[in-house]
Amino acid sequence: MASSVQTAEDIVSTAKQDENSLRIPLRIDSIDETKDHDYWAQIVHCSDVTGVHVKITVFEDCELAGYEFIEGSWYEFDDVRPDVYQGTIGIQAKWERQIQELENCPAPSSSSGDGVVKKLGDAESIAALDIETISTVSESDREATNPDHQEILCIGLGYRADCDSEVETEVLFREDQTETAELEAIEAVVDWIETRDIEVIVTFSGAWFDFPVLLGRAKRAAVATGEPERGDRIRTVLESHHHADLSAAKNRALGAGSLEDMASHVGSPVPTTCWTDYETGLSPRNWRGDQWQLMHENGRTPPSYDLDDTEIFNSDIPYFGAAWLEALADGSDTRATELYDCIEDYTKADIQPLFSIADHEITQGQPAFQMSYDVNGG
Repeated sequence: MASSVQTAEDIVSTAKQDENSLRIPLRIDSIDETKDHDYWAQIVHCSDVTGVHVKITVFEDCELAGYEFIEGSWYEFDDVRPDVYQGTIGIQAKWERQIQELENCPAPSSSSGDGVVKKLGDAESIAALDIETISTVSESDREATNPDHQEILCIGLGYRADCDSEVETEVLFREDQTETAELEAIEAVVDWIETRDIEVIVTFSGAWFDFPVLLGRAKRAAVATGEPERGDRIRTVLESHHHADLSAAKNRALGAGSLEDMASHVGSPVPTTCWTDYETGLSPRNWRGDQWQLMHENGRTPPSYDLDDTEIFNSDIPYFGAAWLEALADGSDTRATELYDCIEDYTKADIQPLFSIADHEITQGQPAFQMSYDVNGG
C-alpha cells in the first residue's frame, strides 16, 4: 500500500490477502457497552485518519475489555487482525499491549489511496437497491437470509447522478411464477446498474440480506434453467461495485432500530403505504395473528399492536406478492393491477429515504467497498 499511515483501505486489503498484522491509528467516536453479549465486551466506533468509520470489537476474555477509552482521543492499535464482515470495516483488538494513546491525530499520507474503500460523503453518483421477496416455506420455518426459503418478487432501484440531480426510481418485477422470470428480473437489475455511472450502491442491511439473497436466488434460478453462467455473470457484476450498507450508520447513531427509525432520525420518514387504498381483496388480519405471535416467541417486536392496522409492513409483502402472482396466473387483470400498484408504491417508498440517510452528516464517513457475499452454500 502507498500509505505510510495505515487506514481502512489497509484493513480491507489485509483481510483479502488473509494477513493478520496491522498497526493503525484511530479516533474514538463512541462506545457501545455489550454486557449482555456472550463474547463481546464493547463495540467501539472509530474513524481513521481519512475520516472513514472503523469498528473495534473488544472481546470479553481479553485484557482490553477493562480499558477506558476516551471519546475524541486518538489511539494507535498494533498487531491487530482485520474484521471485515457484512458491510463493516473493523479490527479485533485483543490485548492492552496493542494500544497506545496518541497526543494528536497522525498526519495522513499525501496519497489518496488505491480506491479499495470509498467514503460515502465523497461519492457523487449513488444508486440504491432494496429487494422484496415471497416465501417458499411456512412462516415458522423461514430463515430470513436463506435463498431456499424465498424467491425474488421485485427489486426497488434508485439513482442520482450527483447531489443536485433528482432521484429516479424504478421497481423491476418478475413477470410470472417461473424460475426463468425470476432470473430475468435479477438480470434486469444488473443491466440497469451497468447502464449507469455508479460510484456507490447503498442499501439498508443489504450486506446481510439483499445481496446474499439476490445472488443466492440468481444462482439457483440459473442452475434450474440450465444456464449457470448467467448466475456467475450476475455475481461478478454486483461484487465489482462499491457497496455501503447504511444499517452500519444506524448502529452507530441509534443502536437497535429499523430503516424507518433511521429515516425518521435524519428527518426523512418513510412514506406510509396503506392496504386499504387498493382493491386487493386481502385482509392482513388473516396472517398477522400467527405471524406476530411467532415474532413474540422469537423475541422480536411486531410492527404494530393492531392486527387491522392499515399500514403495510415489510412482513406483509410476501403475502401481497404471492396474491399478485396468483392473480396474474388466473388472468384476474383488475386485481393483479391493484396488487401491482400496491407493491410498487410500497417498494418505492423505501428508496428515497436511503438517499436522505446517505446524505446526512452521520453517514459521511460510512465506508463503501467491494464485498463478497455468503449465499448459504451458493
